[in-house]
Parts: sequence; C-alpha cells; structure tokens
Amino acid sequence: MHADSGIPVRRSMRHEIVLPVRLAVVAPQRRHVQFAHGVADQDGCVPADLIDLSEGGCGVLSTHFFPKSCKVRMRVYGLEGTAGPTLLDGHVRVQRTTMTDTRPGYLLGLSFLEGDAVFDRDLEQLLHRLNNDDDAPNPGHGEAA
Repeated sequence: MHADSGIPVRRSMRHEIVLPVRLAVVAPQRRHVQFAHGVADQDGCVPADLIDLSEGGCGVLSTHFFPKSCKVRMRVYGLEGTAGPTLLDGHVRVQRTTMTDTRPGYLLGLSFLEGDAVFDRDLEQLLHRLNNDDDAPNPGHGEAA
C-alpha cells in the first residue's frame, strides 16, 4: 500500500507485553480533562497497564477515560512497578479510546509525540529487548552508550 493512499496502516511491528504505566494529562489540557477528586495521585497520575508497544505508539488498558486527541505524559515501569526504574518516559497523544467492559475498562491507542533524545534511546533499547536482539545498545537507563 502506498503512503499517499489515505488509508492508515501500521508501519511498525507491535510487541505484546504487560507492564505497569502511569498516565497524567499534560498541563495545558488539565483544565479540560479532569478526574474526580481522589482518582489521580498527588502528581495527577492514574495507573494503567501497557499491553502492546511499537516504534510509533502503544496500547494501554485503563480504568479511566481519556478523550481522543488528549496529550498525556506516560511513564512505563518494569515488573517491579513504580518502585523500580522508569523504562520509558514521554508524551503521547490519544488516538483511540474504546470501552472494553463495564468495570469500567478502556483500551487506549496512543501515538508517540516527538520525543527527545533520551526518550528515543529508551524506546529503542526497550524494543531491542523485546526483539531479543543481542546487538541492543546498553540497557542502563540514563547511561551513555
């Protein structure tokens, strides 16, 4: 399919994975997107679960609704949860929100916004690990390669 067809197509391989994440609406949009008192923590974050990851974005399951086009800061953690290091920290845009069930549950399709060099490096390292790539860059967070 040609890029100019007008039909959206997935451009990168999706990896199924389950890791804890924290989501927070970015400051300029907080007055329009607010959670009920006590839902978000003191940093404005709500917990969720990353369920897939690709070079261009990810899928997240959340018990909280995020509207389409909302910009969110997403922090991905390892199996230790928030007690461990942050594997990925950056801004995403909600491309799709689908209610999955009445508990409530929402499947969020998130696309990565332009990241900085640290975000790009951390994403590349995480994707290399998911590919079981022996030539992956050094996985130490924040270390020079």
